[in-house]
Amino acid sequence: MHGRSYGDIMFFLLSFNMNNDLQKALIENKVRENSGSISSNGFDYQKDWSICKLLEEHEKGKNYVLLFDFHEDLVILDSELNPTQADFYQIKTKAAGCWTMHQLLKRKENKDKTFSASILGKLYYNKILFAESVRSLNFASNTGYDVKLADGTRSKSKANIAMNKLTLEEINNLKDKIRIEYGSEESLTCESIIFLIVSNLNIIDHDTYTIGRIARFLDGINSGKYNVNLVYRTFFDQVKRKSDYDSNKISSFSEMLTYKGITKKDFEGMIEEFIAIKDKNYDDEWQQIQARLDSEAFTIQEVLTYKNEYRRYFIDKTNSTNELLLQIIKRMKEVRKILSAAGKLNVSLKKCLDLFIENYYENPIEQDLYTENYLRVIIFDIIYND
Repeated sequence: MHGRSYGDIMFFLLSFNMNNDLQKALIENKVRENSGSISSNGFDYQKDWSICKLLEEHEKGKNYVLLFDFHEDLVILDSELNPTQADFYQIKTKAAGCWTMHQLLKRKENKDKTFSASILGKLYYNKILFAESVRSLNFASNTGYDVKLADGTRSKSKANIAMNKLTLEEINNLKDKIRIEYGSEESLTCESIIFLIVSNLNIIDHDTYTIGRIARFLDGINSGKYNVNLVYRTFFDQVKRKSDYDSNKISSFSEMLTYKGITKKDFEGMIEEFIAIKDKNYDDEWQQIQARLDSEAFTIQEVLTYKNEYRRYFIDKTNSTNELLLQIIKRMKEVRKILSAAGKLNVSLKKCLDLFIENYYENPIEQDLYTENYLRVIIFDIIYND
């Protein structure tokens, strides 16, 4: 089902995990392909839930790394330098009703008569791959759970359910189904690490809740007037970029941190940037640029695309430690000098952008993080604000 049998996986782990090297395991184990249909709102919900979880982790004051759509919807490591523990989160929405054990353990039959993994089966696969490094396996959703609890209380009203609190019948059913799913004859103890979580975010206005959560967080660390919507869009865009980056391109732990993760240090840098720009006006800068775009008949889609990228750049450029961006800005300024000396700047904005980009790519800064549209908004800033 996953390309390797349970026995093959366990043999690999017994030989590989003797050094308990979670860093290597994260890179050397192939990332599971996502299957099934998820709506655009479902993906946005995952990102908003992850943002709220990021704020929650930071408030704990401990070290952390959040990985987005890498082995699971969200993975939290206990360190960026030498991680030894990981929490895995699968995040799904449900339009109506509560989740049942039947739904969480159901396997869909494929056209070739094989069966796909169940929801909890996919989640448990992380335990197979990462063994003792797994601190918890979590399933989070906007709705509750209709399961049988050992103490006889109602499960539907609980915000967090540990699987070891289920009745013995439910626990045995869970272990039997997962054991069958992976063709294992061994006894499992998965109930002690699997948790069912009910989120505070609903599927209708999860963005509104997240914006409010960010506002409370910012007020708690440095009171003042923030453009909270701008901060939210920056967080959201950052998580989206990390989530969308192709996991198959990752070949090292450092690449994983760069392209799929946000470390505590990264987040502290973002917060410092927000504090630094809270008295600056993004709208004033953008309005000047948009007026020029409108005057030259850029399409609505082009304007919206550049606006989104400029929002990101407005935050990024305040970070004096972003060496990659500083190199690109320096290179763009060199291009401006070349074009100015050649008398080529007395042209329309569209032509100017093309000349900048053409010249830039004659000696580009090697990178895989910023899009060409992002490079173009750097050009806007150099032309109008530098």
